[in-house]
Amino acid sequence: MIDPGDPESWPEDVRSAVEDLVRRCRNVKDNEADTASYDLRLEYVDAVFDVEREFRELVGSRRVALYHATRLLAHEQDAVRMEGLVVLDEDHRSRRLDRVIDLYGDEIGAERLEGLRRAGPLSWDRAHRQGRLGRLFAVTPLQETFDDAGSGMTVFLENWGGESFYWAARDSEELAEIIRLLTARSTPIIVELAVEPAWLDRLTGLWQVFVGRLGEWPRACQVFSLACSVPPDRIVRLLDPSSEGWPNLRDSGGG
Repeated sequence: MIDPGDPESWPEDVRSAVEDLVRRCRNVKDNEADTASYDLRLEYVDAVFDVEREFRELVGSRRVALYHATRLLAHEQDAVRMEGLVVLDEDHRSRRLDRVIDLYGDEIGAERLEGLRRAGPLSWDRAHRQGRLGRLFAVTPLQETFDDAGSGMTVFLENWGGESFYWAARDSEELAEIIRLLTARSTPIIVELAVEPAWLDRLTGLWQVFVGRLGEWPRACQVFSLACSVPPDRIVRLLDPSSEGWPNLRDSGGG
């Protein structure tokens, strides 16, 4: 597996291509030492798109390490291992809540938990729905992303359910209390994935992550959107705060 944050994991042809791109980027006057990696430019405007296509073709079917940060109940961790990571849709969200009610309804209250079904951003407006449904988000490299995003990443470890659930806390204090109860019973988890570049959205630059890492430009990390679920054979491992490889967190709450 190719880890964008670890040049030692890069195959020789990938390393050679990245080295060439580093040289090209250094010859572009707009690229300075403090230019963010995702803003790196090449000789002409469309070159960044041409290079992205060529770089993904070079990597081909070889798998790249990505990471999905979340907070899961024990049975949900088992589900990820058996079923993989599923893109957000309303049916899956509803089934997920059904299982939570089955397991925690006596303890927390089935009717209270039922209040989550039609709460949160999927119930707010079209823009919130379109921004989440049918999508799965993952980052790479892991430590660099947490260093760059800070609380923008740790928030997913601090609250159970992902945004489609934990944003329901904004709807009422009752729902906020339910999220707190589920959060207390869950564990911060980072799911390590091994995916092909073709699975990633085409608007986010993969080559810039590699070039930024090798060329030592800042912010050499990206958030990618996937429009497909990740099957269990592409789940490398589930990290928790006791796991080797857990990132050093700048903000409290994730472990």
